[in-house]
Amino acid sequence: MALPELVVTRSNTKEKITNVLVIGSPMFDSFEVDLMETKDGMLVVGHPSIFQARDYTLIEARAQRGALTIDEMAEIVLMNNLHVFLDLKYEDMGELAASEIRRVGLQNHSVLISWGQQNLVAVRRVDKELKTGWIFNGALEDPAGEMERLGCNYFVTCFYYMTTEFWVKMRNLRRKSKVGLCLRKTTHKNDLKIAAHEDVEFIFVDPEVNLNEMLVTFAHVTTELIDEL
Repeated sequence: MALPELVVTRSNTKEKITNVLVIGSPMFDSFEVDLMETKDGMLVVGHPSIFQARDYTLIEARAQRGALTIDEMAEIVLMNNLHVFLDLKYEDMGELAASEIRRVGLQNHSVLISWGQQNLVAVRRVDKELKTGWIFNGALEDPAGEMERLGCNYFVTCFYYMTTEFWVKMRNLRRKSKVGLCLRKTTHKNDLKIAAHEDVEFIFVDPEVNLNEMLVTFAHVTTELIDEL
């Protein structure tokens, strides 16, 4: 039984990635960014709620929206030996993302994740060795079977699906895939204790959560778990 790895979500600017580095905790060596495709077929970091990359060329996205390129993001990851989850925000960009990940050398430092199954299938078409993850936010009869069909290494869902039936399904799934959970904005010690007991490998932390407070909460949970042994 061990506490899961923490992944800071929506780290879509250089400043937000730097915040992860400043904390300097080994529990925070991963972050998540959103990837979009520009109208001239290039990848930039950003979220559709902020701007739609397909309305811009790469040069325009950098100049007008301050978007990081995938090359700039990869340089930070490789220089600091980090791990990044790359959320593909458009449903038809799997092949491009897979090719670009190979080009910038992030094969061993990344997981390509998506709500859309089309993207995951496309990534595997380019390179079956790339790690992929399916983000799922609803009831699923056979998550293990669906994951096997998609060939995914990671399964990401939300804490509010944590029913007894959910955990039974997850135990079957974990034989083949890593399971991650998206944390509520308010950190509950009980959530973290359940995650530890169920051997959840990673937790996506909302960027609005105070990361230093999160570390304090984890320290308290660790003490309680040790006392239970």
